[in-house]
Amino acid sequence: MLILLSWIACTGTSKDSTSTDDSAVQESNTTDDSGSSDVRSFENCGTSVAEDVPEFYKKYFLCSTITVDNGDVVITTENLPPYKTYYYGEGDPNYAAWDDRGGDYHPNPNTLAAGTISARIPSDPVSKGLSITSALVDLQMGTSNEEFSGGPQGVSTDSIAMFNSTAAPGDDILDEEFTFDEWGSHPAGTTYHHHGANAGSLAALQYSGLVTSTTPGSTEAEVHGIMCDGTVLLGCLELDGSTVSGSLDAQNGHVGDIKDGSATYFSGRYHIHMCASLGNYGLAPEIQAYEDCGIVPGR
Repeated sequence: MLILLSWIACTGTSKDSTSTDDSAVQESNTTDDSGSSDVRSFENCGTSVAEDVPEFYKKYFLCSTITVDNGDVVITTENLPPYKTYYYGEGDPNYAAWDDRGGDYHPNPNTLAAGTISARIPSDPVSKGLSITSALVDLQMGTSNEEFSGGPQGVSTDSIAMFNSTAAPGDDILDEEFTFDEWGSHPAGTTYHHHGANAGSLAALQYSGLVTSTTPGSTEAEVHGIMCDGTVLLGCLELDGSTVSGSLDAQNGHVGDIKDGSATYFSGRYHIHMCASLGNYGLAPEIQAYEDCGIVPGR
């Protein structure tokens, strides 16, 4: 299965870790200051999950329509953040003033808009058998045929597109991070997206009562989403709260069971630990570990 359409890569300048302080995102997600119900939030964004969808998606994903088709899970989203951000643009009920976080951060010139993304996650992904080394993981777009494509390549728990860990050719993702809002995200064109561990995906878990913090690296069940090939995106711990053990590859990935308590969601599944303290800046995977990636972004 091939990527059917690619997107323009990110624009912007500057760098930092993907970590976001809780104090920046504690404002209510459900209404604006006047109590308007027009504000998009986790409460009203619309989550529709079919009965036969695996429990992993039922438990952790919000603001999307999730179904099963021929055994594959299909996640469809409008890609509109269910929280306030500067990137909605002035006049929008979800607009928030830019927070420069001490002067280090500056917005890129784009304004987000709705754009349907449909990701088909294979039920039984086939490994490429790659050895993912630092020679492959260079944070530069277009240097390997094994990279995830540019544009949306996964879906986060908050329904927002996940891009890979690279910027457009000529740009540096570690510079672009200074254009991320308080949720750890920014738009490329009108496509709002994450590039790694972020407060937005953890806010979805917080709304569901699964975590108490939205700061990456300091919370309990830190699951950020899933890539189109089936790679699961975790934080600094395993999903069950245990310490990461064994060796990690150059993008903080390894194979293991994805489980939570007595429930095993995936057996022997390749997954990434998007955790700055473990290396690779807490970014999303650059290299696609499994064969198929089915994702259709559109307007």
